[in-house]
Amino acid sequence: MEIYEINHINHDISLQQYLKKLITSEVCKIGFELCGFAKVTEWDEIQNLKQWVVDNLCADMMWFAKTLPVRKDIRKWFPEVKSIIAVGENYYHNCDNSYVALYAHGIDYHIRMRNKLKNIAEFVKKIVKGGKCRISVDSSPVHEKYWAKKAGLGWQGKNTLIINPVYGSWFNIGILAVNFVLPEDVQLDNHCGECSKCVDVCPTNALLYPGVLDANKCISYHTVENRKLIPDEISNRNKRYIFGCDFCQIVCPWNRKTPVTPRPDACDEKVYEGIKQILNSGDIPTFSVFNLTSMKRLGLKLLKRNASLLT
Repeated sequence: MEIYEINHINHDISLQQYLKKLITSEVCKIGFELCGFAKVTEWDEIQNLKQWVVDNLCADMMWFAKTLPVRKDIRKWFPEVKSIIAVGENYYHNCDNSYVALYAHGIDYHIRMRNKLKNIAEFVKKIVKGGKCRISVDSSPVHEKYWAKKAGLGWQGKNTLIINPVYGSWFNIGILAVNFVLPEDVQLDNHCGECSKCVDVCPTNALLYPGVLDANKCISYHTVENRKLIPDEISNRNKRYIFGCDFCQIVCPWNRKTPVTPRPDACDEKVYEGIKQILNSGDIPTFSVFNLTSMKRLGLKLLKRNASLLT
């Protein structure tokens, strides 16, 4: 396999195009349905996020306030970054576990996607001499939605999620930042139009207006991030979810034809059985059934707290 010098890459557009094709092929081979590229340039995309924090719409997630400077300038996270490779993994599937947001029915996507991105990073380092990479899967102070949008994976919908014409919003996002230039993809136009189904369906009115979410009212925030008592005004309007929330995704017209993911680990029947047991009895013999899922971060005490709201 031929190895390329970074200085050569950065000054040769045809070589950049060639490497982009190689990397895209590897991304698809490793199991990501979506792949897009964006260049790192000067921008001030952080303004809306900054206002969101100032208005206290982030609830107790104060790490947003602490990391605003890094989210504004990704070079504070990875000084040598030149391009972003954004990937998306479809998690849509059909099952009976309606008590948990669809993304959390199987293996924790943070673990699975990070492992895949590590493999892509190793591939990049094999073909680029001095190639450096950094990975983020909802785990770093990186404005991932911005990069997914800029890389052409989709547009940001009125429910704040990235929407793709084929996969809707049923996909998780990850990024691989690299220290050499790659051609960027075209951003997609917003196709939400006059539709406001996601805003209208929210039982707690968490979407204040299109594209602005008040975490203080969000069922997903309270069942995943909130470590305190869940307010009555939230629990009284949530009679379905004990982890996450999919109300705004279920009604989205762009999610009607999302293909079912071929990955068998997207849904684990044992997880559903554990959920049913805790809802029926208020307890469960062991929490280990959730250890490989996103629900692990809750722990048994908080999962029981959430389940008690539905019984």
